[in-house]
Amino acid sequence: MSASLTVDRDVIVVGGGPAGLAAAWHASRRGFRVTVLERSSSLGGMAASVLVDEVRADLGSHRLHPATPGDVMADLQELLGGSLQVRNRNGRVRVAGRWVGFPLSPANLLRTMPLSWAARVSADALLARRRRSPNPDSYAAALRASLGPTVYDSLYGPYARKLWGVPGEQIDPEQARVRVAADTAARVAARMIRRGISSRRQGSPQRGTHFLYPAGGFGEIPRALAEAARSLEATVHTGAAVTRIDTGPDSTTTRVDPAPGSPASTTSPGTGRPLVQVHTADGRTWQAPTVCSTLPLSVLAGVINPAPPQPVCQQAQSLVTRGMVLVSTCQVPTLRCPASASPPTTGTAMTTRRIAASCAPRFPAPQETTCGPPPNNSCATSCSRRCAATICRRLR
Repeated sequence: MSASLTVDRDVIVVGGGPAGLAAAWHASRRGFRVTVLERSSSLGGMAASVLVDEVRADLGSHRLHPATPGDVMADLQELLGGSLQVRNRNGRVRVAGRWVGFPLSPANLLRTMPLSWAARVSADALLARRRRSPNPDSYAAALRASLGPTVYDSLYGPYARKLWGVPGEQIDPEQARVRVAADTAARVAARMIRRGISSRRQGSPQRGTHFLYPAGGFGEIPRALAEAARSLEATVHTGAAVTRIDTGPDSTTTRVDPAPGSPASTTSPGTGRPLVQVHTADGRTWQAPTVCSTLPLSVLAGVINPAPPQPVCQQAQSLVTRGMVLVSTCQVPTLRCPASASPPTTGTAMTTRRIAASCAPRFPAPQETTCGPPPNNSCATSCSRRCAATICRRLR
């Protein structure tokens, strides 16, 4: 493509991760002419998979929860077919110094936890009415009032700090409603019992005890989305770093119009409707009445022209992201099943989850290997060895 040529499309999608590729696929199915622009040399972002010494390794820690909305699951079944496998979720979580099966079950808690801990939980449940607050001001306040101080301090408090990097007192109470559907300890226990009884009657896995995962790695999802979009004549460009998005007063920059025959799908140059122009680092330009961006807000605010109001830019730049380092260890016999374990938070190295790939059925990895050796780079190798040594020492 000539650097001076401007290409006209109905929809431009900025970002080639799962969200962007799914938007491109759905827009293409509705008859839109779609182009996807991805900065890196490959698609999928942190949902991609790579081959390391004959082992398929995911760049991110992902799995599909059975509670995924039905329309999304139907799309994935259509794209992946029989390669979407059901896996048992054999997890453990560290509570009050003991490993407990996760998802939690009353029987497992009674069998594993000391009686003193169970007594404190029971006392908290009896006093729940006195603690109830109609408008808790934080995640910590909401869960201490509903589940009680013992459960919060033993489980939800430490893991909130691990996941978000701040104490529960600084987290919005909405997260409490997202993480825990039931609003009292008694109701949580009752719900777990009902699920177990219902699962045994129906002969189906108890909710939370299994998940779905594509054969060949999580990267099969963005790969299938890209193929499906291309089959409908969408164009997908990698190595296309967006440097500027020129918007018009009536253009759309973050929404794909779902209705075929709408202005977004019928407008062409010369009709008078302002078009959004998207410029990439190599000098190419695309234009369309609608642009769907999956860029981080802090990045998007910096490339839109004219720039958003200053308060908007300041708010976007002030957003804090939570980083995660994925460490792969190879040929470590001490890292055994269960397939997933969440260790406690101690010291400065906070390990969120350990996953043993060799414990997962039909996972393409040798029994004693979870991934290949670290890259041939002295800095990366040194860091990887330190991280691996820390994890092995704490999880034996």
